[in-house]
Amino acid sequence: MKLATYIKSTGATASAFAARIGVSHVSVVRYQAGRVPAPDVMQRIITETAGAVTADDFFDVPARCDAATPEGEAA
Repeated sequence: MKLATYIKSTGATASAFAARIGVSHVSVVRYQAGRVPAPDVMQRIITETAGAVTADDFFDVPARCDAATPEGEAA
């Protein structure tokens, strides 16, 4: 789930969420716009959202990726 979607779904504001994870309001606005947080902030976001927002959500990684079977190997 995107951070902006999560914040909106909780009825919180970017400022309130920022206070909970210990960053500025401006930082949260930037994260909502696509900036990738530093690893320590990313962990705080994951923790604060109980895993609803993950690092993958900042990189548009699908929820499940099935790796292609290398050529010549049985599936």
